[in-house]
Amino acid sequence: MIKKTVSCILIVLICLISLAGCSDDGIPDGMKSATREGEPFILYVPESWYDNRDSGISSAYYSLSDALTVNARYYTPYVGDGESFSLTDYVNGTVTAYNEKYSSFKLVSNGASTLGGADAVRLEFTFERPIEANGVSENASITAVQYFTLHASDVVMLSLYCRSSAYASNEEYAEMFSQITSEFVLCDKKTVNDEIIDDEMPAEGIKRISFDDAEYRFYAPLSWMCNMSDNLTEAYYPESGRPNVSVTSYSPDTDIDAYTYYELCEKEYKKELSGYELISKEDRTVAEKSALSFTYKAIYGGAEYRIMQTVLVRDGIVYSVTYTALGEESFNAHLADVELMLSYFSFR
Repeated sequence: MIKKTVSCILIVLICLISLAGCSDDGIPDGMKSATREGEPFILYVPESWYDNRDSGISSAYYSLSDALTVNARYYTPYVGDGESFSLTDYVNGTVTAYNEKYSSFKLVSNGASTLGGADAVRLEFTFERPIEANGVSENASITAVQYFTLHASDVVMLSLYCRSSAYASNEEYAEMFSQITSEFVLCDKKTVNDEIIDDEMPAEGIKRISFDDAEYRFYAPLSWMCNMSDNLTEAYYPESGRPNVSVTSYSPDTDIDAYTYYELCEKEYKKELSGYELISKEDRTVAEKSALSFTYKAIYGGAEYRIMQTVLVRDGIVYSVTYTALGEESFNAHLADVELMLSYFSFR
């Protein structure tokens, strides 16, 4: 029912913000960058691949019928006081999460490797999911190859996917995988605090974090960090776990209201999110529109996340404001800020 940009994300849960970083100088011959601005890496893909950064992450695809896709992203792991971080434990936690998520999950290998010149862990596994080929949806076995490396204080992950039958028999695909992996670059990132003060600021002590061409205005306290260079509205609070807020919009094939959209979300979350549990629902008004906020929790990598989605519909477009935090304590600590953001949400 919902039109979606092609996405190659296995687990969509945490909207981690990528801020100013690498330069694309020195692009390898026959390749192009599929990297969102500011990531702590550069993802190069062959020139014949299709850029898919509109999905919200650094990503590209080559063949939808063979599910040949790649994405790269980074996570800032939460480390408590007096605790240490182990990349091996993180990868093992990810394997556990995949086992919980996919009943068809089969681990092929888990071992040492390199990525971007750094030590890494390489996972290879298979799972089943529907893919569309020639206009027909079918359930297919997918082979996934993932690389994890610890870079500065972040875990950087490169993920490549392909229909298992094609992965086993197509030498060109194998060469593409090898080329993408070998040309992957790690680099520094630095924090940018965008403070855009426009003529319609509703109060002092806040800044606009929605990009210039957005049909809405979204504001956050000055203490939240953001980057609007990719025409995305998202911000995070600078602490361990990176509580974050994002605004997305969807164009349904048919008219739906906030409750119908919530029902669609919950149906998918029950299937796709490990440990999904609805905590609360609340009717409210946002930007003079009827809206619904629903709060739930889910488990990823052995950690519990709390998420509040606020959904409203305007002129047939569904808008979703999503607030994600690691654990109940962090969620509650920044909830007042998020409520303030919602109160200042407006349309142009």
